[in-house]
Amino acid sequence: MPRWFITEAATNHMTSDKSIFSDLKPMAGLVIDGRAGAGAGLPMHGIGAVYSWEVVLQDVWYVPGMSTYIGLVSAGQLTAIGLKTEIAGDVCTITSADGSEVGKGRMVSDGIFQVDFLRVSV
Repeated sequence: MPRWFITEAATNHMTSDKSIFSDLKPMAGLVIDGRAGAGAGLPMHGIGAVYSWEVVLQDVWYVPGMSTYIGLVSAGQLTAIGLKTEIAGDVCTITSADGSEVGKGRMVSDGIFQVDFLRVSV
């Protein structure tokens, strides 16, 4: 089971753990990896909803080439669906439009927050 991290650096939610998808639709694409040089990337094999004890999330990319120990939550993708991401000190809180808390994480590195929980309706 991957550890999930919220970051502004990720353009999309993604994980390599196929077992946590509740549905997975085949889809081909390429995730650009800035560390690998211009044009290099990892293949994306599908998209779907993820259900795990710490994360419930939709529109997650299945990227088998990622580390098996992490899942990335895109702060930008959360904002695009109407959620608000607030950072206060070393805590990141995700709230819905009505102000209810749907997620929380704690900073583990500059701008990277390990998810304590995230429950986005699917």
